[in-house]
Amino acid sequence: MANLHHLDTFFFGGEAEAEAEIRNDIFVEPGAIDDLLSFWRSRYKVLIAPKGVGKTILLSVLNESILEHDQISMLLTPRDLDCRDIFDKDAIADRISCAYRQLLLAAASHIGSLSKDIGVSDAVVNLQTLSVDRGLTRPDVISRVATFLTAVTPKGKDIAEAARGIQRLNNSVSILRKDVQAVLAQNKNKLWLLIDDIDLAAVDDGGKYDYSACWAIISAAMDLANDFSEVRCIISVRSDIWHVMTKVKRLGSERLDKIKKNIVPLSFEEEELRNMFIRRVELASRAAGAGAIDMGMFFTDRWLVLPGVQEERRPWDQWIAKNSRDKPRDMVQLVQSLIEEARRDRSEKIGGSHAHEIVLDYSKDLVGNISAEYQQICPQVEGVMKFVARKTLFSFEEIVELLKKSPSAQGIEVDGVRMKADDKISAIKLLAILHMANFMNPRVQNGARYDHLPFSNFPDFVSEDNWNEMQKAQWEIHPAFHAFVNDIKSNRRY
Repeated sequence: MANLHHLDTFFFGGEAEAEAEIRNDIFVEPGAIDDLLSFWRSRYKVLIAPKGVGKTILLSVLNESILEHDQISMLLTPRDLDCRDIFDKDAIADRISCAYRQLLLAAASHIGSLSKDIGVSDAVVNLQTLSVDRGLTRPDVISRVATFLTAVTPKGKDIAEAARGIQRLNNSVSILRKDVQAVLAQNKNKLWLLIDDIDLAAVDDGGKYDYSACWAIISAAMDLANDFSEVRCIISVRSDIWHVMTKVKRLGSERLDKIKKNIVPLSFEEEELRNMFIRRVELASRAAGAGAIDMGMFFTDRWLVLPGVQEERRPWDQWIAKNSRDKPRDMVQLVQSLIEEARRDRSEKIGGSHAHEIVLDYSKDLVGNISAEYQQICPQVEGVMKFVARKTLFSFEEIVELLKKSPSAQGIEVDGVRMKADDKISAIKLLAILHMANFMNPRVQNGARYDHLPFSNFPDFVSEDNWNEMQKAQWEIHPAFHAFVNDIKSNRRY
């Protein structure tokens, strides 16, 4: 099973942190990269994507690339801030001000820790002193600079005394703003502020999460970028968290119109997922001693025979990409499951029987993931998915009529509002949730083939205003959930 060990190396974890060592090898540039890095009309961008799409690995690669180009970059998460201090403020404006001050202090002290100038300026020394105060620089750095000045210049003693005099830290927001701008302008630097995992700032209040601290950090980062001509800011947010903050909690409603033009959705098409899979298999092949990609080192056959009467065949890369729901993390976890099943079977390679064995558990795990992620949006979403699991393809009229019956079978809330039975508007809201969760997607005829319209590319497709277009589409449960649907159908008693 040595070859599976090599495959395991490049399908490890599925989490950005777990794959840090192979990050640069496996990274595939997303199509949205140009839009993300275009700052012609704004100095900040909000990167939005579901959990598992690759926001963290993208920011990590960007951070390393920026540093390699001798620019200043900071990759922060709420763990780097005092979120409790932010949350304890009474008004949202005060929370934003608190978050702004924390971000400014972090940026100023980071710049100060990088400043190697021995020429004395109020701005440089103040930022250096701040970096010492925050533990980023050794305390003897500035004193050594002052000693050096005394020794090498005729007026060094006077300058050194002046340097020691201004070492008294001034960390007021107004002074730090001026100092940061002055040092960045003097050194012709840009400061890149990358913020990830914003949901870590949410406060659990008896099962109901308060996202005001999350929004305070987002808003403060935008303000920071607006205040400094040399700052570029990218904030990554999970799409479900963004929905809760903006649609349910109505946070930031006064500035959402301005923010919309700076939102960049991150998504991957099926073909991009295939390329990711092939890239990782190629790396595993080379690690195992092959000169190029060799699927035969890891798979018994090039094709997977799908279970069913017709016994359709799919190449492994196509089947895995299709069942990954446009998420690199799902792809990695699917391959992990295949490897583990092959090992349980004491097989040296992955075969079709292993795929057949794991597909139901994999499908159920995805349902569980949606249920966990959507608790703040629709706590009963798993029940809704089970309720519609009667077949995999519906007309618009069929799925609407089915969803109209769902609230009568169970109490359902969407965005904190109770859904009504036999109500068209409630049915559309439930369909919107299934679409956003990538459980069900519309598909439209395009010549001899169908085009699917996922939420990542068509976030406003499911709405009352788009009724005519919704009627033209068929509605398909994602192939990754077909095993789940078949299992529910076989066990349904009504």
